[in-house]
Amino acid sequence: MSRPVKSTNLIHWKTGFYLLLLLQGLAILSTFTAYGITNDEPIQALYGTYLVRWYTSFFQDRILFELKDLYLYGGLFETLAHLVVRLSPLDPYETRHLCNSLVGLLGVGAAYRLGSALGTPATGFLAALCLVLTPRYYGHSFNNPKDIPFAVGYLWTLHYMVQGLSTLPHLPSSQIWRTGLAMGLTLSIRIGGLVLAPYWVLFYGFRYLQLMGLKPNLQLARRFLRQSLAVFAIAYGTMFLFWPLAQVDPIHGPLQALNTFSQFPETHYSFFQGDYILSDTIPWYYAPLWLLLTLPEIAFWGLAAGALLRFKTWGLNHALVAFGAGFPIGYVIFSHSPLYDGIRHLLFVIPPLMVLTAVGITKRTEQIQNTWICRTFMFITGLLLVLTLQDYGATPSQPVCLFQPSHCRRHRSSLQKV
Repeated sequence: MSRPVKSTNLIHWKTGFYLLLLLQGLAILSTFTAYGITNDEPIQALYGTYLVRWYTSFFQDRILFELKDLYLYGGLFETLAHLVVRLSPLDPYETRHLCNSLVGLLGVGAAYRLGSALGTPATGFLAALCLVLTPRYYGHSFNNPKDIPFAVGYLWTLHYMVQGLSTLPHLPSSQIWRTGLAMGLTLSIRIGGLVLAPYWVLFYGFRYLQLMGLKPNLQLARRFLRQSLAVFAIAYGTMFLFWPLAQVDPIHGPLQALNTFSQFPETHYSFFQGDYILSDTIPWYYAPLWLLLTLPEIAFWGLAAGALLRFKTWGLNHALVAFGAGFPIGYVIFSHSPLYDGIRHLLFVIPPLMVLTAVGITKRTEQIQNTWICRTFMFITGLLLVLTLQDYGATPSQPVCLFQPSHCRRHRSSLQKV
């Protein structure tokens, strides 16, 4: 009798997830014109124009390498966004915002899939809901063409890595392709996606050591090496297709980007704790404090619930996602990496944190024996979800631009010309 119940639950939670996507889609369509132009968007849009010129000139038009440091970023999103802008009857920047928000919607799908893989379909639905109700992620989804596509690719790669861990040592070729493509598409946005490769080596290597036991097994070691090389080759090939710098300098180009962004020579002012501070003089607690200030209350509730679970509840899959969320935060703290614009550069850790939030809540609910305690726990969870809706605030009736009105008109008209 248990199978029909499980099947029914799966259908219910899947239906709920599709309804959630529908609601977010309707919200996107009704509000994407209300978002203003950010500081980075004009030059990002120009980069998209030069990227298309690079490909249509068969790699002869090299003007994109003169555009500040934009050539150090992969060109996946900007190339696709520029092509859509050329076909769209809408305002160019509004079209870009629509494209950006649809990419954010793909991230909600990744949260559902990853949450379901770590728990149940209910976990997946709650993970998707928590991510939708995270103002920092939702707001950036409309006009942040660097960090949202990167965060979405990062989460999808974690999902496919989690899927693959449970199949070892027999990793299907389709899984190798999915993981490699997801990793490569992430690298096609920002070289920071390279961190996913050590994740693979660390967790897949550990899983293979578990399978070997106390005896070295040459056959398993060769299989691990073949699978790793295949994933990395697919990832590199995918990145190569969408990044001109890698196309002109396949080895040194990516290394140059990695070295530049790890040190980031430019300095920017940010308002923090009542004062303006330079990006290279931020205190060690800059990133943790911004997370504390900007994550919704449900995140702390769910993460605390997960931390109180019995240790045996967690598996290697959960450890991989937790590492993917925690390692970048720890790295910027101990390496004193320059940061500015709040938590923007660490936006990609928020989706896995919200997935872990959902895992903590659902697993804790399953373990509570007392009915009244369980109902109280679920009531508080629902209340916190409702309270996060207040963080969105009112939608402005007119777009808000970060430039002067005359500058806005100039940026829009120049984009229409190109």
